[in-house]
Amino acid sequence: MSCSDPSRTVRLVLDRRKFLGAAAAGLLGGCHAAARSGRSLESSAKEGGLRSVLPVREEPLRLDLFPLLAMPVSEEHLQAAARTVLPPVNLKKYPLAVVYHALRLWGPEATLDDVEFLRSDLEGCFGRKMLEIMLDERAFRSLSAALIDHVLEPSEYGVFVRTTADPVWGREAASTHPGTYLQVCGESGVASARPLFVGGTTRFAVADVVRDEARRVHPDGELEWTVNGLGRYLEIRRWQNRFGEWVGFDRMAGRLLEEPWGRGPCLGTHVPYALAALVNLQRHSALMSAECSRRVIQRLKEIGALLSERQGKDGAWDQGWSGDAGAARPEPPVFDIDINPIIATGHHLEWMTICPPEYRPEPAVIARAAEYLAGRVVEIESFAKADWHRFLPFSHAGKALFGLRGNQFAVWPGEADRESTST
Repeated sequence: MSCSDPSRTVRLVLDRRKFLGAAAAGLLGGCHAAARSGRSLESSAKEGGLRSVLPVREEPLRLDLFPLLAMPVSEEHLQAAARTVLPPVNLKKYPLAVVYHALRLWGPEATLDDVEFLRSDLEGCFGRKMLEIMLDERAFRSLSAALIDHVLEPSEYGVFVRTTADPVWGREAASTHPGTYLQVCGESGVASARPLFVGGTTRFAVADVVRDEARRVHPDGELEWTVNGLGRYLEIRRWQNRFGEWVGFDRMAGRLLEEPWGRGPCLGTHVPYALAALVNLQRHSALMSAECSRRVIQRLKEIGALLSERQGKDGAWDQGWSGDAGAARPEPPVFDIDINPIIATGHHLEWMTICPPEYRPEPAVIARAAEYLAGRVVEIESFAKADWHRFLPFSHAGKALFGLRGNQFAVWPGEADRESTST
């Protein structure tokens, strides 16, 4: 989720801070007709055009977990891995990339008792403070702000999340990818009515971010985390973006299916995660048409078969997992040892934890990858803790390992297991 890919080209440069006027008629594009269950909501949205208020769920949909029936990693090794993927403790300010990854791994209720932080105000309430950074601009300024003093802005359609894709000064300190903010809120179980402190007021809520994000969707944008975030909160499957085009989950899924394998951020592993999330969410709400869902499932099976074929003898995958020689490229200089196997293996295992077993590799393949990951992250623990950037890929490894055990979030040694969401 965090690894930026400077080689990825932007097909259409959009100023996400300014809106074009509403078009007189929407374009159907590749969207399918709405599902009967959502027809009344969608019709209401259509009648109101861009002035309509998009319907948002009160609570975000939660992804099911599909753990291994026989966990190959012992409890002792799992706890050793947990200590390795502890969030950075020596920071005065926590970049949003760290905030997002820490919340996805440890959850908003993580206390991390007995962990000594440079900032004593984090001790015993780490998860809660990380979530406050996202929801309250005062906490953002105190605990996170570096180049910018806020990440949320009131907009014509709700609340806008500044991202690294926006052509503004200080964008490197903004939200890491379009859609990530909502995806992390959804994973953290944040209700859409949860108030935001934005612009010195609490008159906005998370639902305002959902509606603004939906209006900003463009098929040529980065969609991996957008489908994750909007899929948890939106109650309709298609709507009009700010250009008057009809967009929706079918169209976004179709665009993801066109992505070359192995290309994109984090060695191209975000796409299978997005596809697995769509299939998972489809179990709870018909976001996609039956035909689109079938195509997504088929692609997951194809990726799973390829990964089974190309798994290394040690159980890992690396930057060549797709067989695309063009996908093999050096990671940023901060990764001065070969960290690609941890990036690829951790991300792939993570999407497998949310993918129904019939669409992912066989348990033996997953078990070998889990054994590699649990051993390797502990083996290079000192490397992992030497720079906060390295926490990001290691956090995916930790989330994958705990997910395979059936835990929604990692469990700190000595804490009772928190709620698991397994099937």
